[in-house]
Parts: sequence; structure tokens; C-alpha cells
Amino acid sequence: MPTATSFNLIDRPFLPVVTSDGPATLSLRDVLVNAHNVVGIDTSNPTAAIALYRFLLAVVIDATGQPADMKGWRSRFDGGRFPHDRLDVYFDRWHDRFDLLEDGHPFYQVPELEPASGTWRSVALLRPEVASGNNVPLFSSDTESTLEALDFAEAAVLLISCMSWDTAAIKTGASGDPAMKGGKTTGNPTGPLGQLGVVLPLGRSLFETLTLSLPMGPASEDDKPAWRQDWSPAWSQHQPAGIRELLTWQSRRIRLLTDGEVVTKVTVCAGDRMMFTPPDLEPHCLWRMTKPSNNNAVTVSQRPVRHLAGRSAWRGLNALLSLEPHTGNTDALSTSLALRQIGRADRWLGDDYPLDALCVGIAYGNQSAVIEDVMADTVPLPLKALNDANGEPLREVLLELVNAADSVRKALNGLDANIRRAEGGDAVPWDAGDHPGDAFMPELDLPTLRVLRGLQKNPDLYDQGKIAWQAAARASASKLANQLLDGASASAISGHRSGNRNEPLRLSDAEGIFWYALNQALPDRTTNFEEER
Repeated sequence: MPTATSFNLIDRPFLPVVTSDGPATLSLRDVLVNAHNVVGIDTSNPTAAIALYRFLLAVVIDATGQPADMKGWRSRFDGGRFPHDRLDVYFDRWHDRFDLLEDGHPFYQVPELEPASGTWRSVALLRPEVASGNNVPLFSSDTESTLEALDFAEAAVLLISCMSWDTAAIKTGASGDPAMKGGKTTGNPTGPLGQLGVVLPLGRSLFETLTLSLPMGPASEDDKPAWRQDWSPAWSQHQPAGIRELLTWQSRRIRLLTDGEVVTKVTVCAGDRMMFTPPDLEPHCLWRMTKPSNNNAVTVSQRPVRHLAGRSAWRGLNALLSLEPHTGNTDALSTSLALRQIGRADRWLGDDYPLDALCVGIAYGNQSAVIEDVMADTVPLPLKALNDANGEPLREVLLELVNAADSVRKALNGLDANIRRAEGGDAVPWDAGDHPGDAFMPELDLPTLRVLRGLQKNPDLYDQGKIAWQAAARASASKLANQLLDGASASAISGHRSGNRNEPLRLSDAEGIFWYALNQALPDRTTNFEEER
């Protein structure tokens, strides 16, 4: 078999996508020219999917420019497809910069990069979910010994993903890196997306998804994507010049080693570091207002919100629908730049536009040097709820449902604790053991998603949606509560003294406290708790 001397992403299929006919693998040119006919990136690997979406967004911005204002943005969206001629001109001009194997400017790599130790690493280093060296994720069935090589298409995907999500801590020292000591570099942060919870708006096609995230306004002349820059082993700490650099941030210095047919080894060294995630540039994360702190003489008052493991995305609606940052209130939440911009486009997108938000994040462990969990979920967002002018009633209802769900969760945990006290025992610590409230929350996934989908199509029927959701929530909570009550021991009937109570805490007390709390959380349906039995 002849050895490959080129693998150009513009021409060679490497992007895993979903089309109306099913899964496919497309080249960069094909995926953008036909983006209106592509549903989206395959999300079976959600972290890689996010990295690929942002890579494609950077290509679109650099090839077609940013719309100047809302009128220009709408014109782009109404065009229905990306301009073939501008893409062709761009790809012809920068063709060699997208070649994975090019000698002078290999894509997303540093030419002639060498590990100072002389030791190249397994390609498993590009797949952090695979056990490699000190990185031993839970439930990893593969190891670096079983993952011996990558084909060029998979290597390209993992290369892009690694720049966004790589684990932190010690990295191989690169020959020629002045910051390298003893053959290594320390203090490396995770990739830039590892420090936030990504929220990517999804449209009906890949074209719409990318266009929904197009920033408006003038671009900085210094802003360039990674493939239009020259790279060396040396790295620096600085802020991105603009959206193009941010989306293609080179958090690592990498070089792939091939045998001419596949990628067999890799070296991953320290790369550029941001001082902080820039709130004025980053389009795909939620924000929390914080007490201003001084970080290298730069005042930062907004921090990215990270997704919590085990929580469905709808439970974050309070942040997703928080349209304006409240600068005077620390700990207040604010939605993403992309969602805020989309909310201003509801008049021409239409209240019934089927907008989804893909939420992806990583939970790192052991000083962020290993991956413990990957969070990925999709939540429907009624577009009207993102409109600051006329979406307030709908927003209030949606936030009421989220708050009610959490109140019911606490009520169920309280019931469990009081039953245990009535039996003469102790409550389960909040940070240990199993809690019935945590088992209750997934029961709300289906009814919540059903209501959100319904309100996308009919956003003014929020009262009906609220009633339907409350009925489903009450039914699930009642079922779980009755299971707890039926499982109580006989000693709970007469009860036991607990805390500072003068009277014993009995099973009937625990039951009454719960039904009262449930009626407080779901006040639209007032039912005597005996009827729930």
C-alpha cells in the first residue's frame, strides 16, 4: 500500500455528520457547501461534536465574514445556505493549511515538534477517556496498549477535540520551549472548554446551527484562526484577539507521527493559556456574576457556569433564560451571548422556531488530570422565552416549574429523613447515600421536555402547560412518597423523640409535613393528602 503524503481536510472525508438519510462522513468543503442539507454533527461523542461545531463556525466566520448588524444576520439566515463562491475562494487560498500531513504548516500542529525526552506517546493521549499513563478514567475498557493507531480522519477529529478539552497538569516538555523544565511543563490548565459548561444553540440544519452562533459587528484585524498563524514550541499567556482565535485556541502544542498509513504516535505539549474566559467573546456558555477580583491586573466580574454531573439540562433553565446580567448582584446568572442574540431575532425567526440547546461539559478529577464524567443533554427552548420584551410571562412559568421541582425534591428528602427519625434513626447526610429526591428528578425529564416542546409550538399556552406538568409532577412525587411511607417500620407509628422536640416525631407527622410541603410547591392543585393515598 502506498504511503500517504497528504490528508487535506478540505477534500478528504473526516467529519462525522447526520443527514436526512442517516450518518455520513464528509469533507470540510462538502459539509459547508451542503450544510443546509445536513442535520448536524454526530453527537455520539459529544465533546468532539462541540469542538467540531466551533471549528466549523470559525471557518464560516473567516471565509464569509461577520454580519454587521441584525439586518445582515437575518439576510444570512434567510439566504438558506453558505455562499459557495466565497467558500471556494477561501479554500483555494488556504488549502495547504488544512493538510494534516503538510510539512511546513500541518493542520493544528507544530512542524518538527519534538519531545525533549525523545519519547513519543501513545495515540491514546488524544482520547482522554482511554486509560493512559496516570490518566485512568472509571470504566475505561481500552488502554494505550490496545489503542495502537488512528486513521487520519479519526486523528483529525481528536486533534480538534484535544485542543478544547484536554486534561490539565503535567505535559511533555517540548524541545525549544523556554518554559520547559526537567523535560516537562507544569501548571497547565485544561483545554478552554473544560473550564465551562458549553451551551450550543441547535437549529434545523447545520447551516442554521452555525448561523445562529454568528457574532455581529466588526472584527479585529488581529483576529486569526489557528490555521492562518505560524506556530513554534514556545507558548504564551494572553487573551484571544477575537472570536476566530477563541474558537480555534491552541491550548496545546501537538504533532502527530505517522507510518504513512495511520497515526502511530503523538506528542502533546504545553500550549497557550488564557488568563480568563472572555465574557465579551465566548458565545457558548452561561455566566455567573462574581465579586470582582484582580487577575493579572484584569478585573473579572463574570465567571463561566459549569454543568453539574447527573443533572438534566432543563434544571438549568434559570440560567438559560436569564437574559441580562445583573451587575449589582453577585451570584446572579446570565445566559450566553448566542442565546441572548437569538432572543432578539424572534420576530423574524418566529415564536414557534424549534430551537434546542446542546449542553456539554466535563467533570475532571485529581487536579483536573483525569476525566471523571461527561455531561451531555439537549433541552428544547421556547424562543419566545428568550425575548426580553414579551417573553416574561412564559419565562416566569418555566422558572416556576424548575423551582417547584427542586422544592418537591427537598420535600421527598425531608420525608425520608423524618421517617428515619420516627424510626429512631438518623437522616442520611446530604452529601452521602441515596436520596429519594434525587431519584424523583429524572421522573420529570419526560413531562418537562414534553411541555417545553409544546410551548415551542404554542408559547401562549403556558398556563395549560403548567397544569399538565404539575399533574405529572404530583403523580410521580405521590407515588414515591407512598412507597416511602409504606416501607416505614412499625416503630415509626408511635415515633421517637428527635432533636429539640418535646413530643415524639411520628410517622403521621412525617406524612403531614410532606403533604403540606408538596401543596406549597404545587399550589394550583389543593388536595387533601388522604386523597393521595
